[in-house]
Amino acid sequence: MRAPGGAMALIQRLRPLLKVLIAASILFIVFRFVPLADVAGTIASARIGYLLAAVPIILLIPYLSARRLKILTDSQGMSLTVRQILEVNFVTRFYGLVMPGELAAGAWRWLRLAQIENRKAEILASILFSRMLHLVGLGLLGVIFFAADGQQGGAVSSVALLMLLGVLSLTVFLLRFGSRSGSGVHPRQGAGGLHRLIASVRSFRNLSRRDWGRLVGLSVAENLVATVMIYVLALAVQVSLPFVVLGWIRAPVQLLVLLPISISGLGVREGSLLLALDPYGVSGANAVALSLILFGASVFTGLIGGILELLRHAGGAARRPPAERRGARAGRPATSASGDGR
Repeated sequence: MRAPGGAMALIQRLRPLLKVLIAASILFIVFRFVPLADVAGTIASARIGYLLAAVPIILLIPYLSARRLKILTDSQGMSLTVRQILEVNFVTRFYGLVMPGELAAGAWRWLRLAQIENRKAEILASILFSRMLHLVGLGLLGVIFFAADGQQGGAVSSVALLMLLGVLSLTVFLLRFGSRSGSGVHPRQGAGGLHRLIASVRSFRNLSRRDWGRLVGLSVAENLVATVMIYVLALAVQVSLPFVVLGWIRAPVQLLVLLPISISGLGVREGSLLLALDPYGVSGANAVALSLILFGASVFTGLIGGILELLRHAGGAARRPPAERRGARAGRPATSASGDGR
């Protein structure tokens, strides 16, 4: 009778390994068609000026995301600051480099924010709603850029049609969700976790039109800045494509990277960009080099998060009483000076 449960537990334990195998398999296939030496040569000859110009753009993306989440947490009566959310965003990217997918990284972001302000249901609702708004901005820009590009191929058109349907569905949902028909719904302090989560999501209906405008504007701005980042990094590796082309290609590639089938999108990003850029005459070496540089941008923000996490632990250790630090080093809890252990 316990066999199904044991099988599920085994699958859960093997899932990270499976994702590593998927990433390694896709990369193996990619480098069978694109020599690794050519990719390395393209990266080595990247234009430093464009790489440096991309740095402030890369840093702006998590800031805009933090501003959007701040509006949502404020609507839930929380006092999280943009600085706190931004720091958690950076640290989440650090742990996301080794975590098995966006879902695990999102769970870590939720737990860390809940440590700052113990409103777990409201924080989870804000994170989920912020993610949905991000996807709406991603899809809207993707459709606009796709419409402006007149050189799509057959397979590309199919992906864009699916993307358009998804965007329309999310947009209609948000328009209906944003109606005032559900106003007055608020989470109750004594309610259970699931009820509080549902009530917290419903309470976003009470957002003002100004807040809705800011949320959508920040979502579009975040994705637009990310498109500018890709454009600049593409120029660094001599991928000279129109802005609208890279803008619409980013949307399906980003959606594929979000799928929980790889580690940090490795393999999925390289394979999808290789296929998407080929109809535009971009060589395999340049396409893969661009994808690896995009991964390097994630590593860059992750390293910032790692430094912030190191400073947080160092600061926490410095603030602990000397007796507690000595006890921790000795592997035993510190006791009071009177020796009664209280």
